Amino acid sequence: MAGTADPAIRLNGMRLAAFLPFAVLREGSEGGPGLMPYSPLRNFWWAHTTELIRMHADVAAATATDDGGARFAALWWRVITLDEGLRMPGGPTALFKGAPFGTSGSTWAAYLPNCVHWINHAGPGAGSRVAELADDLATFGRYLLDHPVPPWVEGLIESLEHYLLLADDQEGCKRPDLARYLTEPAAYLGAATVVLIAVESLTSHEMLTSQKIWRLGVLSNLNNYIMRRWNTGPSNQLTKLPVPDLFKKTFRDWANNKINFISPAKPGTQQIPM
Repeated sequence: MAGTADPAIRLNGMRLAAFLPFAVLREGSEGGPGLMPYSPLRNFWWAHTTELIRMHADVAAATATDDGGARFAALWWRVITLDEGLRMPGGPTALFKGAPFGTSGSTWAAYLPNCVHWINHAGPGAGSRVAELADDLATFGRYLLDHPVPPWVEGLIESLEHYLLLADDQEGCKRPDLARYLTEPAAYLGAATVVLIAVESLTSHEMLTSQKIWRLGVLSNLNNYIMRRWNTGPSNQLTKLPVPDLFKKTFRDWANNKINFISPAKPGTQQIPM
């Protein structure tokens, strides 16, 4: 499929190859065998997919330009860099949107929120992947330093609540080994901004019913900013964040509802399939 001249067939070939290691995790009701994440068979398909995508890296990079799902796969398998992804149509907005798989009802994750989610959920042996995703968050942080004036996301995006929650209170915040991946200021800036954009994506109904402290693991020092934004803890002191001085004010203004990180879509804005 990768060798065909038909771009639609090439795209579907890329989608099929990239989705294999995820499809085998699906339960029977979702059309999959429900393999455990670290089972040998799932690892086999992961290695096979990695080989296929890297063998056809030119196709993976080309399809990423105009398709959100292919872009996720190209980033996940390190075929393109996040710098390149940020320069593609849709810019950072595209990296905060899930994308349909294309040949089924399944959906790819929103790339940047998924980076934060993955770091908070990382299991044994995931250090190299966590380091890669932290590097992507640092790249996003450097993008923010070059583009310091919000908003950074344009147009409505789906609720990103799923990416803010950990499985239980014991995860993330009590695993200090994960904190070291965000010690670089740019990585923390990128990760913190992703979390606040995810919070801003929630609907007003969710905001009113989510009277809880988010379990954000290594980013839990953002909770007071979120609570003040929602007026559930307006008197809470805003903790000092390890971000450049300019962004300290930006985050305070966001918490005080003076600015938004998401803007309405502009008429005529180019959209990519999501």
